[in-house]
Amino acid sequence: MHEAGSGSTAKRRAALALVAFALCAYGYGQEQDPFLGAWKLVASEANQGHWDQAGAAAPGLDAGLAEIESAFGWSLRPGIRAALASRDARALARELTVAGCGAVLRKLDASERESLADYYRAKYRIESSRTIYSELLAPALRHQDATRRGNSHEVVWDGLARAQAALGRPGFLGRGQVPPDLAAYSAASREIETALRAAFPFVPEVKR
Repeated sequence: MHEAGSGSTAKRRAALALVAFALCAYGYGQEQDPFLGAWKLVASEANQGHWDQAGAAAPGLDAGLAEIESAFGWSLRPGIRAALASRDARALARELTVAGCGAVLRKLDASERESLADYYRAKYRIESSRTIYSELLAPALRHQDATRRGNSHEVVWDGLARAQAALGRPGFLGRGQVPPDLAAYSAASREIETALRAAFPFVPEVKR
């Protein structure tokens, strides 16, 4: 990938170092989303130098990665496979971070494409996005904010809250219903994307 200027290069290197640092903290729990569980297992095994085990766990990512690739036009699986094959921890950190960001953004995007037609489905997706962000990406963003006096984590967290508020309320028996606000939801989703891509400049732009 072509990088313009030493400032851009330094920013990308700092982001990669931050991701590599964050990967060291992940463990694996049993009762969780399959993508989330597979991501953490691959990262944990690779961090311990168990590359064969990390490679064996990687197919658990495939369904989630395929969905992101189809929606956004990104190419994720070849990079992860190459990093695992070459046992390149830095490259794997980068590719897993792109995948984590993609998983968060894809869930938000899916509800937007449906114009927030299904309140419960959209709410579930936001809750899932919040969990994926909290467990996979938030440690790195909080660390970055602390060292650079930034607010990327706050922007993402508040954006998720505003996206959920924009869903409105379905009401009960025709009472208390609040219609969804698609414009507010779209604005929150784009602010989340901007914050994630500012923290991780190697994350591609979402194609809508």
